[in-house]
Amino acid sequence: MAEEYVLLRSSEEIGKIALNKTVFKSIVDISLHDNEDIVIDKETPVQIKVVKNKLEIATGITLKYGVNVKTVCENLQKAIYDNIFMMTNIKCKSITIDVLGFKA
Repeated sequence: MAEEYVLLRSSEEIGKIALNKTVFKSIVDISLHDNEDIVIDKETPVQIKVVKNKLEIATGITLKYGVNVKTVCENLQKAIYDNIFMMTNIKCKSITIDVLGFKA
């Protein structure tokens, strides 16, 4: 079974500090809402995986028609990485952005 949290401090210390995967989903949602080129649907798919205590994120987005896909995706990856690092001091191993479609 996959881990449901990311360990922040090792068990060598007095206690353990860990973050649940829902924390990272919330940070990704904040990053998505901050980008004006993304159409926010009811539920944007966000997958959070923790493999050997390394964070992997995948999300699908719908873009506004006429935007530069490469630029928007690169900016979104950077925003997600920066927000997670700033809020949790954890570096993501990978951030995958899938473009699901376009809307006017």
